[in-house]
Amino acid sequence: MISSSKSKNIAFIALIIGVACYHAGFQKRLLSLMEPKPLIFPYDDTCPLLCQEYLGKGAHPEEAHRFYANSGAPKALQQGLDKISTEKQQKVVFVGDSNMRQIYMSIACHAHSSNLWESPESYTAAWTLIENQPLPAPYNDARLKLRNSSELFFSPKGGKLQIYSWNKKWDAMITDDDGQDWLQSCKNREIFALDTYSMFAPNEKVHEWSKSNSSFETVPLSANDKVVINASMHRGVREPNLERLNELLACMADAKEKGEDPGWPQLFYFRTNQLHFKTENGNYIKGIELGCDDYKDSMSNEFIRAEVDLLRGKIPLVGFDFNLDYLGRLHMGGRDCAHWSMPGVADVYAREIMKGVFL
Repeated sequence: MISSSKSKNIAFIALIIGVACYHAGFQKRLLSLMEPKPLIFPYDDTCPLLCQEYLGKGAHPEEAHRFYANSGAPKALQQGLDKISTEKQQKVVFVGDSNMRQIYMSIACHAHSSNLWESPESYTAAWTLIENQPLPAPYNDARLKLRNSSELFFSPKGGKLQIYSWNKKWDAMITDDDGQDWLQSCKNREIFALDTYSMFAPNEKVHEWSKSNSSFETVPLSANDKVVINASMHRGVREPNLERLNELLACMADAKEKGEDPGWPQLFYFRTNQLHFKTENGNYIKGIELGCDDYKDSMSNEFIRAEVDLLRGKIPLVGFDFNLDYLGRLHMGGRDCAHWSMPGVADVYAREIMKGVFL
């Protein structure tokens, strides 16, 4: 017979062993939760509207991808795209520079992965083909039709709102005096329309715009449609772009006050991109030292301050409470501290647009 004291000792030892096993199991489960999970690409190089040089590239592509995966962007993008592709037909126009193109790529390619395109051929993009280069230069106009016939446009110079200093061979569509000018349309109290490539255009840049060319089409915009604008991250062009937008907003406000709005689309302004070049405020200066600083204070960015000061109360501002100060390493890196590795920040920018415009 085992004595009472020995029984207690055996029970105590069993308890210790049990607790140790429990903690070992708990620690194992905790470590398994902390282990990096395999990352799933939300889109791949089968998306016809993706510039492949951004896909999984940059200084820290896996961290950029994980930032996107943990940001809530996948859910918000899916919810926004479901809404656009199932509710009343609408047109969404993205007006901006190459940063806006990355956002457009994210939205278009998420839609591609979710089988929300009307068909595999329901798009057109003005790629610039360059001799002896395996990949074309990134497009600067594009158009995509979704299942409910809603359309997404990337139009850097839509409505003649913006100017750029791009090389002519890959510049965005340039229209003549017959092209759509939204400021003039506002003054005349006429609807806005968008000069764009037709769905029958070749997927390459067509240099000579004209109304008689079947590669082009002028698409009317209505009050159900939306325009997301950014004045560009390039000094020298963004200032007149902002001035022209401000003039348009004043004209539209005057017309609406007088009951003379013929049914213009809803306008939204998306914040300027966060740059991390090795300068005091992170902006690009020719001849700057290679590499990106990881931290730049967005509040010291004169571009973002100017946008808030000029546009607050005149147009819905989107993405201005989104902080990227400590994420310079997620850029493409090297000489490029403006564009982002994808999946990554560009997709989280797209999340901000979905939340601020559609959800």
